[in-house]
Amino acid sequence: MRENLKRNGVNNVIIVDKGVGAKDDENTISWESLTKTYGSFDTAKINCDGHERVIAPYNKRKFQMYL
Repeated sequence: MRENLKRNGVNNVIIVDKGVGAKDDENTISWESLTKTYGSFDTAKINCDGHERVIAPYNKRKFQMYL
């Protein structure tokens, strides 16, 4: 993803190299920590590793998950 963004001159993207889960640990970040640290966002590519039900209530708009 980093290389693709670089090749296409996209520089307004923040990459958080973690999955979104129920709690913070070495490989995951909670939804609360994600939004507190990085603010709100319009678009996201999220690896939620089976935690769809954890993050879905935070979304105010309808969205489609690709599993």
